[in-house]
Amino acid sequence: MAKYQSTYSVSLDVPRILLKYASSRGIDLSQTYPQIGLDRDARNDPKGRMPIDKFNVLWEEAARQSADPDFGLHFGEAAPNFSSGQIVFAMMLSCPTLKEALEVFCRYHALLGNIAVPGWNDDTHQIVFTDEYPSVISRQYTEAILAMLCVTLDRLTENRVKPENIFFIHRQPADITEHQRIFGKTPLFDQIHNGLALDSQAPNMPILLANPTLMSTLEQLAHRLLEGDGLLDSWSQRCSEIIGKLLLRSKKASLVTVAHELSISPRHLQTKLQAEGISYQVLLDNTRKNIALNCLKQGNMTMCEIALLLGLSEQSAFNHAFKRWTGMTPSNYSDKLL
Repeated sequence: MAKYQSTYSVSLDVPRILLKYASSRGIDLSQTYPQIGLDRDARNDPKGRMPIDKFNVLWEEAARQSADPDFGLHFGEAAPNFSSGQIVFAMMLSCPTLKEALEVFCRYHALLGNIAVPGWNDDTHQIVFTDEYPSVISRQYTEAILAMLCVTLDRLTENRVKPENIFFIHRQPADITEHQRIFGKTPLFDQIHNGLALDSQAPNMPILLANPTLMSTLEQLAHRLLEGDGLLDSWSQRCSEIIGKLLLRSKKASLVTVAHELSISPRHLQTKLQAEGISYQVLLDNTRKNIALNCLKQGNMTMCEIALLLGLSEQSAFNHAFKRWTGMTPSNYSDKLL
């Protein structure tokens, strides 16, 4: 996955949406601004971010004043009314299909916040938030994210798509009437992850307001914003990182698998790498080389074991590849290390 900042944070777009929602509910958060350093300049900074501990103060105060036991659900339900100009949602609206919109949501979610990493699974038609939430994030915020996503799906497809299932890690609240109303079904609680599942046909649903030209422009901007905030490495760096992790776990590091890990289609990933002047095969080759050199330096694996680790069919294939990389055989290289 992408490399995120060492501390959890949210884009200032998120507290701005919260402030708009709070105002619509008659909630006054002005006394909380000085406590978290949210002055007028900060509130108007289009590229600013807020540490999650400060955002949590704002969130908890809004929830307290609302006296609403389902504050998170109701905020998530209403948030799309206040977020139409946010770049992630604007990109989703411009995508040609629901699947591509969900891939955009996963790929650029850090522009909203890095407190969870969503991933789209093509095989199960699920969005799963794979990272654990920090302890400061409550059940209310988790429910807000899923409610906001479900309402967004409604709007993208003009109410033609509903989730098949909603998953929550936390225990079932005493009253789930609002959960059933907003999600259209009873969510599953005490699950191993937070997320939602769609039926197999839903990802192919067209988005009627799709605008490929606008989408291209917005995506270029989104990529620059992520890079500028240190939230995103280059595509080649991210690919190399994932290839290495897959190989070290004895898993197949195919283009399709790596693209899936990045919540992007294989063809789109190839296009991104081409724009950076490199191919997937070169990244795979370079990563294998680095792993092989490291294994030989450690000296605790046989040549056959290294070949298998690299996903090569046999030791002879490893010998051939290594000679191409270094000009010598693995045995000769090991001898020079002695």
